[in-house]
Amino acid sequence: MAGRLPTWSLILLALLLGVAASLAATNPTLTEYETFLNTVLQQAISQTAPAEKQMLRQLIDTNGRQIIRSLVHSHTRRHNYGVFSTFDSDIRGITFHATGAVDRIIPQDDEETLRRKIGQILFR
Repeated sequence: MAGRLPTWSLILLALLLGVAASLAATNPTLTEYETFLNTVLQQAISQTAPAEKQMLRQLIDTNGRQIIRSLVHSHTRRHNYGVFSTFDSDIRGITFHATGAVDRIIPQDDEETLRRKIGQILFR
C-alpha cells in the first residue's frame, strides 16, 4: 500500500525514539557535574599529607560544598545536546572538560590529572 511504512520500519522508529528518550532522561545536569567534582576533591584530599589533610578536611567540612557550587556554577558552561552534555570549566585558569551521558560524567583528563588540577585550585 502506498504511503504506509512497513511494520519493521515502525518498530525501528519506536526503538530509536525510546533510546533517545532514555538518553535524554539520563543526561547529567550541572548539579551532577558539581557532585562529580566534589568526589574528585575528596579523593585529592585523601591523598595529601596528614597535616594538610586535616586542614583541608576542616575547610571542606565547613564550607566546601558552597565553594565547589559557587566555582562550578559561575565558571562552567554546560552545552546540552539532549542525549548528552558537555561541561567546560575554567576556574582560576585551570580547565576541566567532560562529557556527560547515561547518568555518568566522563572527564577528558585522567583521574590523577583531575586531582592535581583541583589541588592547584585549592592552593593558589
